[in-house]
Amino acid sequence: MKNIIVGGGIAGISIAFELLKRKEEIIIIDKKTNTASEVAGGIINPIVFRRTTKSWRIDEMLPKAINFYKQLEVLIHQQLISPITIRRFFSSEQESDTWVKKQKKEGFKDYLAELTEEDSLFSEVKNEFGSGRVKNAYWINTKKLIEETHAFLKKENIYKNESFEYNDLDVNKKKYKNIPFNRIFFCEGHQVKKNPFFNQLPISWTKGQLLTIRSQNLYNKTLLNRKCFVLPREKDVFLLGATYEWNATNYKTTIEAESELLEKFNYISDEKPEIICQEAGIRPTTPDRRPFIGCHPTHKNLLIFNGLGAKGYLIAPLLSKELIESILENKTLSSETSIHRKVKH
Repeated sequence: MKNIIVGGGIAGISIAFELLKRKEEIIIIDKKTNTASEVAGGIINPIVFRRTTKSWRIDEMLPKAINFYKQLEVLIHQQLISPITIRRFFSSEQESDTWVKKQKKEGFKDYLAELTEEDSLFSEVKNEFGSGRVKNAYWINTKKLIEETHAFLKKENIYKNESFEYNDLDVNKKKYKNIPFNRIFFCEGHQVKKNPFFNQLPISWTKGQLLTIRSQNLYNKTLLNRKCFVLPREKDVFLLGATYEWNATNYKTTIEAESELLEKFNYISDEKPEIICQEAGIRPTTPDRRPFIGCHPTHKNLLIFNGLGAKGYLIAPLLSKELIESILENKTLSSETSIHRKVKH
């Protein structure tokens, strides 16, 4: 019997390929309604800048993510993952001092480049308090990944571009429409609000907006970060992001978000970029910034993989593997991601 996967963003794709590797039958049902996975920066950054700490479980997450995207590249014959250097511009002398203290520590040496005089004097853009370079960061071509992976799945006849109809699901008979199923994985992102089995989970809509800009004079050798990110995409074209708008109610782009991003861009450069386009996506976020993973308390063959937030491209590969192992190999899921954990709304 088939495993039905509802949702074709990075959550659904990572579940799909973990199952396919194990020779499990799958079908993806995906309406492709404003997927945050496509409207995303796709930046895998191992460092959380505010306190110069490491991203959650980065030492486990990063190798799995790199391996996953490289395997996916082979399968769909497209380049998806590229190494990048992130140049972080410090917001204070204290942040610079913290970087210096941590750069030689065992847990940070793989991610923080040791500061040099060049970092302090870097003058291609604004650099009031100096800057540091993050190593082992990556960029995922999100649009290509979604489009080409869906094309591959369609060719394999395991992708349906349609809405999932909850009224057509018979949990007791393990049948959806005319499809008998073994399990259903709900990977709907923010659309979980419509899911009668999991809509009680505190998963919020957090809108993120991005600008694609053009600038002929902006430094383009690294990703630039201070209050926003500026990611070089092609000659003179950059991605500028991203906003965080909690409790969003729609997918619309706004002039307020455009103004906010341009204002933050001014912390990096006095350039007046040309705006090529503006996009918005809805991230599924949780109060404690940890995803919800696991099976329904009553219907054990209904599972959820959701709430990946802004770091979906980093965390989805490892966490999807852990979910599949919990089902097929009876391994225990982390309490940090359990759907039964208590979180403050």
